[in-house]
Amino acid sequence: MPIVPNVAGEVIDVPVAPNEPLKGGDVLFRIDPAPFQAQVRCAHRAAQVRKLRLAQMSQLQTNETGRAFDVQERQASVDQLTAQLAGAQYNLDQTVVRAPADGYVTNLALRKGARVAALPLAPVMAFIDASDTIVGVQIQQIDARYIERGQNVEITFKFIPGQVFTGKVVTCCRRSRPDRSRLRVSR
Repeated sequence: MPIVPNVAGEVIDVPVAPNEPLKGGDVLFRIDPAPFQAQVRCAHRAAQVRKLRLAQMSQLQTNETGRAFDVQERQASVDQLTAQLAGAQYNLDQTVVRAPADGYVTNLALRKGARVAALPLAPVMAFIDASDTIVGVQIQQIDARYIERGQNVEITFKFIPGQVFTGKVVTCCRRSRPDRSRLRVSR
């Protein structure tokens, strides 16, 4: 799965190595948060000023010296700035890009100082999701008649001697060739 950041900026840290196992939520890379922190501070201060003005207008209206329209206008302004603050905070939170699941990174060419963009056509790395592995196997058709979807299985591999993997049959596809059948097994 391609990894594309949600915000653009300069990369300040890439703590992962290619083909090393990762857990879901591990940090893949960090983008410089300074511009996003400034946006949050600015929106927060502007919201504080607008809330103060709203309180003043509300007090005037309570004393019957102000208009309801002014209070509604100030309330709309406060609501707009609150939404901007939430958006700025979201962008700040997106400066840390995390692994979406257990797996590993491959095709890693990202380095500190590189500039990344939030463009789906330009992924910065590829992530291999290993949380739900599906293994395809071929077996003789004579044995395939005993295999059903949902059945528990144990699998061994020649290149990993002594280790037994367990899973369940996801699909069983009996082909027209009389000597082979195909299974898809998930871990």
